Amino acid sequence: MLEWLWKAAVQLVLWQLGFYPTEVDPLPRIWWIGVGILAQLPIHAAAIFTKGTVKVKMTTLQSCTSTTRTLQYSWIIAVPTTPVASPLSSINKERGRGTQTQLSKF
Repeated sequence: MLEWLWKAAVQLVLWQLGFYPTEVDPLPRIWWIGVGILAQLPIHAAAIFTKGTVKVKMTTLQSCTSTTRTLQYSWIIAVPTTPVASPLSSINKERGRGTQTQLSKF
């Protein structure tokens, strides 16, 4: 299902936005808001997998939410370091963008 979802929807949207197949640094954030049957599908996890590996390179940071209002009242929690992974150097920059500013036009 994830491969079908990638080919049928996600890849086309990212291509139209100019985020695929090229990589952008820092990666842009995409918030998916599914409507109808798409609300039940893991849009943010769509990709092509082969034997436990992802064949599609990461071109965006993807998340899902149910409504734009949910985003408007969301909290942004930044975790720049963890015990088991390398530090996230751009996390504070991304946290500074915030969702409130981006959603002010809705």
